[in-house]
Amino acid sequence: MKNLFTFFITFLFFANYTLLGQTVVDEKFDSGQFPPAGWTVDAYGTNWSAKLSGNAGGAAPEARFSWSPQFTGDSRLISPAIDLTGVQNLAVEFKHNLDHYGGNYMIG
Repeated sequence: MKNLFTFFITFLFFANYTLLGQTVVDEKFDSGQFPPAGWTVDAYGTNWSAKLSGNAGGAAPEARFSWSPQFTGDSRLISPAIDLTGVQNLAVEFKHNLDHYGGNYMIG
């Protein structure tokens, strides 16, 4: 019974470690500089900012994309290059705040 218990505890430890993985990038947008070092905006950079809000479900500050000034086209907040050599599975989570005023748009 003791061996079974030890096996079970060891199994849970390694299963948790394997399933949870590691965090590769965790940007808090709290450096006082936007975009943060290594990040870029490809177009309409004045529409992006860091705001002291938690509307995206995370902690303040957060990346925010504003409707103003209005434009037609694409704008992207781009992270630094990430070396994923040897990574077979990847989960991505990006919480951001869209300041919606009106009209149609696509996020993706």
